Amino acid sequence: MMKKVLLASLLGLGMMTPLSASLSLPAAHAAEAKVGVVDLQRILQSSALMKALDMAGQSVQTEEKKLVDERNKLLKELQEMQEKVVKGEMKEDAFLSKKREYEDRIRNMAKTAEDKIGKMKTEINEKKVTLEKNVEKAVKSVAAKMGLDLVVNKQVVLFGGQDITSDVIKALPNR
Repeated sequence: MMKKVLLASLLGLGMMTPLSASLSLPAAHAAEAKVGVVDLQRILQSSALMKALDMAGQSVQTEEKKLVDERNKLLKELQEMQEKVVKGEMKEDAFLSKKREYEDRIRNMAKTAEDKIGKMKTEINEKKVTLEKNVEKAVKSVAAKMGLDLVVNKQVVLFGGQDITSDVIKALPNR
């Protein structure tokens, strides 16, 4: 039994040497790697597509505000009519008829606005995907031209790396 334990521990120690040697290889290779850094925020801010995304986002907000304002206006008119019913200035049947009409208008208006806003949001998402692909393609292209092995976001780098942000901005389509 003692021989098996001794043999197992000798084999275990023997296995540790090749493992530790192989673990040090990536560290040695990393010292030779050429690393690039990009300021992703600056790249996005300079992109024409990002500016279009910002404008599209503002358009969505404007549409949503317009819907809320129009709905509030109709609800206020309904409230005023209800007060007329209470004062006896309007018949209840006429009020209920107007109320149904306004409710239908509000529902139709909301449906139309939701469809429009939905289409706008779909376009925004498509532009985001296009922007991400354009940035990735530009980074890969610049990195290949400069012989870089790795490119990371500048915000996570404390020290080192070759800044290729300006080159990536120039490589973007429709800057």
